[in-house]
Amino acid sequence: RHGGGRLLGDLALFALDLQWGQVATHLDLRPRSTVVELCRDSQALTEPELMRSYAERHASGLAVYAAPARPDQGELVTAADLGQVLRGARSLYDVVVIDAGSYLDERCLTILEEADEVVFAFYPEIAAIKALLSLLEVLADVGGVGSKTTFVINHLFARELLKTRDVENTLGARIAFELPHEPVVHLKAVNEGIPVVRGAPRSPAAEALVRLAQQLVGTT
Repeated sequence: RHGGGRLLGDLALFALDLQWGQVATHLDLRPRSTVVELCRDSQALTEPELMRSYAERHASGLAVYAAPARPDQGELVTAADLGQVLRGARSLYDVVVIDAGSYLDERCLTILEEADEVVFAFYPEIAAIKALLSLLEVLADVGGVGSKTTFVINHLFARELLKTRDVENTLGARIAFELPHEPVVHLKAVNEGIPVVRGAPRSPAAEALVRLAQQLVGTT
């Protein structure tokens, strides 16, 4: 939500890649608890204000809800749990960002159903596009994500064989944004735990990410 062209209120990031999520690592955080502990707290699931105690605060002010510490712990989180968590988060934060991971199951479908905007970021290569098309077919069968979908090309190589127009023709959809190939900037961000938009704010990668965020939340 926004007003006057500026973002208002708290922002939260939920790391819901429940097996291999590394959001906390990428932000150089050492979380005291994870979404597993949050989902075990039945009171926090019904009283959203208690949810705040499970967030780790980043220096930017972002509230981060970390992924499970071990891949086997992700099984303890159910689709019903996530539904309650996300509905509670809506009442606490102005903007909620979710890393939904890459595993399609009932929990992922719950996340997609609750979302106002869905971003698919993918490499412009045949295997990735084929996988994305398969995913879109499944989502269409179960109700789809419709007009709330944003497609983003993440350039893995300096020179891609597939042109953006070719990708759009294959998907039958417009590519909203392209993230530029900047391996040094991205590797530095990952290894140092400093997001691109803070560590290299004037880089083309940071500028592209800022424009994407502005479009998704409706700010300028």
